[in-house]
Amino acid sequence: MAEVTGRNTAAWWALLLALGALSVNFAFFAKPPLQAVLPWLGLLLAVSALVVLSMALRRAIVHARAYRGQWLSIILAVLTLAMSGMNFFIFFHARALPKASNAPQIGQQAPDFSLADTAGNTVSLDSLFSSSPGNPSSPATKGVLLIFYRGYW
Repeated sequence: MAEVTGRNTAAWWALLLALGALSVNFAFFAKPPLQAVLPWLGLLLAVSALVVLSMALRRAIVHARAYRGQWLSIILAVLTLAMSGMNFFIFFHARALPKASNAPQIGQQAPDFSLADTAGNTVSLDSLFSSSPGNPSSPATKGVLLIFYRGYW
């Protein structure tokens, strides 16, 4: 068997691949071209990180004397496993959000609703489109921008 000396660089490569897998998920929000490919690229990088990690752990355990820093390899392995696990969780559970079948679509008229403003006064959507009660000659509002934050609680 050939003697090897040096550092276990495979553990560092595994960590970089896992970090790349997570960063691909954050790049998703920048809306780059081919956005649909990004989750699959993140999954591929996470699987690659686990393959390289298995090689790194084998080197660290089998050739403990040859590769210095066995404990460093184990610490890097734990970090890589955590990041890869987060990536798998993001990949599989991001699709678990419920469908918003009743949500208004773009251009569709929103139903009337009432909410409290910052001063505590009740304001309805219909009241925003009507002219102000104190000044009937004032023009009515032409449009209202509604922003819906889709959440899963």
